[in-house]
Amino acid sequence: MKDQDKILINAYLDGEATADETKVVEQLLKSDEEAQAYMQGLQEINLELIAFSNNEELKDLKQWTTKYV
Repeated sequence: MKDQDKILINAYLDGEATADETKVVEQLLKSDEEAQAYMQGLQEINLELIAFSNNEELKDLKQWTTKYV
């Protein structure tokens, strides 16, 4: 998989791909296992980041730093 493919997959996941780019990515995902694994990895990272940002301890830390810093 080329670096350009990774860029397109990132844009696709971020909702920033054009219609033509979306077609290219969807075709790539159908035919390339490496691209599928790359996208799955990005999706897992996104889910972990969402879970982290919703963590109550992190929210408490944000409130504390806002109050005391």
